[in-house]
Amino acid sequence: MIVNRTHATVRGRVITAYPINNTAGGDAVLNFRLAANERQFDPATNTWNDKDTFYVTVSCWDGLARRAAAVALRGQMVVAMGTLVSRNYEKEGQRRSYTELRAQHLAVDLSSVETVRSYTGSRAEGSDAAQGDSGENATERPTEGPVDSPGDSASATTEQAPASRMTSDPASSTPAGIAAEAPDSAASDRPQYATASAGGDPMDSGQTPF
Repeated sequence: MIVNRTHATVRGRVITAYPINNTAGGDAVLNFRLAANERQFDPATNTWNDKDTFYVTVSCWDGLARRAAAVALRGQMVVAMGTLVSRNYEKEGQRRSYTELRAQHLAVDLSSVETVRSYTGSRAEGSDAAQGDSGENATERPTEGPVDSPGDSASATTEQAPASRMTSDPASSTPAGIAAEAPDSAASDRPQYATASAGGDPMDSGQTPF
């Protein structure tokens, strides 16, 4: 049993996405960088102004990784829920650290898309992620380093939107459990899920830190 974990929910825009990797143990892992902008409405100008930005590396494992690959696209607004951990690694002889959100749930933020569609595929196809260990009692191993530099300069609100066509509503933050329209380049026979649960034990992803 693991106690005193720091749970967090982060709504932000995917600014850097990477393909799924497989660990030496056969586990699938998907990493991406998420930028969450604090925004403030100015009634005098009737505009939203960017404030501080929080950057975090998100890791998805096994069943969640395979489903997240369809929606964790650069520019997409998502809501990630999981546990926050600090990872340490060495680069150029210096010890560094970064914050990682090990996701247990991931959803497309439907307040940021114009077109949605219902689930495709059967419930059985999406059930493997819900079986077995949810990740709460898994033994964690740190990755070798962040998937991007902690000093990201890109703003979460200025990244290019993906093919799912984003709106500019910055005020709403309500996620929903139906699937967002997939990009035109996505395989037509791949089930598209807006939400999923993680499963399996995390292992070293083998990624080289930037």
